[in-house]
Amino acid sequence: MTCMINKTASATRTIDAGFGLSRGAVAGSLNISQAKTQSVAVTCSSPVKKGHSLVAYPIGTRYKYKIEKHITTPLDYKAGTSGWKRAFNPAPAKVSCKVK
Repeated sequence: MTCMINKTASATRTIDAGFGLSRGAVAGSLNISQAKTQSVAVTCSSPVKKGHSLVAYPIGTRYKYKIEKHITTPLDYKAGTSGWKRAFNPAPAKVSCKVK
């Protein structure tokens, strides 16, 4: 049996912020949209055995970064660095399809 998925869905865009930065500020630094979702066009077809299904996963760019906090007074100094933060930016026309 061949299974086909052909629809438009939403993929979640994740952006970790912190150290006083907003989601929008981090998105601007990464040069990505700050919107929480991305519309994704899904088209897949594959032979599927009984009891299995075809599942589509969004493909995109993953980011790993740290945020530095700087204090500006008469003397500039780094006040701290966050732990590792992550972001995922789904591509609008890319999916990975797998039989489960």
